[in-house]
Amino acid sequence: MGKWGIVVEEDEANGTIPAISIRSLMEKYKVDYIDVLKMDIEASEKQVFKDNYQEWLPKVKTIVIEFHDFMVPNCSRVFFEAVNYSFKNYELKSKGENIIIVNKDLT
Repeated sequence: MGKWGIVVEEDEANGTIPAISIRSLMEKYKVDYIDVLKMDIEASEKQVFKDNYQEWLPKVKTIVIEFHDFMVPNCSRVFFEAVNYSFKNYELKSKGENIIIVNKDLT
């Protein structure tokens, strides 16, 4: 994939780079809602949306995301499971490689 496609893997035993959660950023900057969240995280969608999304994801009005299932299988499935759990009513659009989800409960 060259220099544009890098996949990061967790290494809890030897890892030294701390992660920052979206929830902690919202708390730190006193953000109640996110208007637009753009994610192009090269196959880490699975980690972001697998756990700990329940508090922050319902507070996102629009998500623009690129999936990387060709790099790590089921990235999009995990994302849509989280969206279906968090949003009662949403609109799905696509533009190029971007998937756009609009949380209709917040618009």
